[in-house]
Amino acid sequence: MDFDLVFKNLVERTGAAGCILMGFDGISVADYIDPNARFDLELLGAEVTGVINQLRSLAISEDIGVSNTLITESELYQVVYEVISEEYYLALILPTSQFIGKARFILSQVRDDLRAEVI
Repeated sequence: MDFDLVFKNLVERTGAAGCILMGFDGISVADYIDPNARFDLELLGAEVTGVINQLRSLAISEDIGVSNTLITESELYQVVYEVISEEYYLALILPTSQFIGKARFILSQVRDDLRAEVI
């Protein structure tokens, strides 16, 4: 699978500023950032990995099931964090002007292909 092509297509179809496939160890596997975006995509992914790991551990320890999606929103961006496998998650960074529901739907269309690639 050509991650660059898949991620470029995902960013263009959703109006996202970028996306990144991260390992739960904090190491970036692949990413694509819109040329006009003004943030460090890899730093964002690495920093949030610890938070996602803590939330997943909490969900398991409290027996509420594994968390598969986390959404955060700031003044400028909303980020969808989607678990792809036991080792990887994808972060899709959208300007707040974009529709997050549309982005989640489009992400669901490529999630299984990504999952098959990293397992």
